[in-house]
Amino acid sequence: MARPVVDDHPGAGVGDEALQAVNEVAVRPLFMIVLFGTALVAVVLGVSGLRRRTWLMVLGAATFLLGVIVLTIVVNIPLNDTLAAVGPTDDPARAWSAFSPAWTRANHWRAAAGIAAAVLLLAGGTGRAVGSTPVTSAVGQLT
Repeated sequence: MARPVVDDHPGAGVGDEALQAVNEVAVRPLFMIVLFGTALVAVVLGVSGLRRRTWLMVLGAATFLLGVIVLTIVVNIPLNDTLAAVGPTDDPARAWSAFSPAWTRANHWRAAAGIAAAVLLLAGGTGRAVGSTPVTSAVGQLT
């Protein structure tokens, strides 16, 4: 919602300054714990899905790890670092116009991957393992 407004006023330097401030806040411990804590949960769920042969859980975990975590590390963080390097003598409109489309595209992919991962993990968590019956599933959970 706010990005189109900033894109309409790129000469003001609003976008790059705002995102630089957000990026400074994002590297705080609480955010890192939430981001990488969910990655750890995804790994645990993926391993659990492999053991139980619930492929939707495996696919959900992989979707989260690749589509959210890896994309953040490989695309969004380098873009953020490039934006952070914009100095007072640089042209803010040029920096923003180079940054905004790529970052927004990656952010949309991250959001879509997060939603898809949640759906897959929920579907996998409510399903039974391949080849199991309700009785063997219940017995397996007890052991």
